[in-house]
Amino acid sequence: MTTHTTPSTGAHTPTTPIWRTVNISRAEQAGRILIGMAAIIAGVVLLISARSALAVVLELLLVAAGLDMLVTGHSDTARSTKSWATYLSR
Repeated sequence: MTTHTTPSTGAHTPTTPIWRTVNISRAEQAGRILIGMAAIIAGVVLLISARSALAVVLELLLVAAGLDMLVTGHSDTARSTKSWATYLSR
């Protein structure tokens, strides 16, 4: 059996693997939140006037991408090393 190890450099605690740590600046957090909100609003506005199924699917994807940017820009999730299950159970 082959054993793979993760890199051990960077800012992390001994109990947290490096690939789980996320370090983004406050400016990037603010940008993610603003872009996420703009994408959600644009997706909803476009969704109201959608006429084809393809347009609806693409606009729903835009809203989903906006939600992703908004959630990952939020300070509790962007700087957390906890799993999503732990975050959602609060």
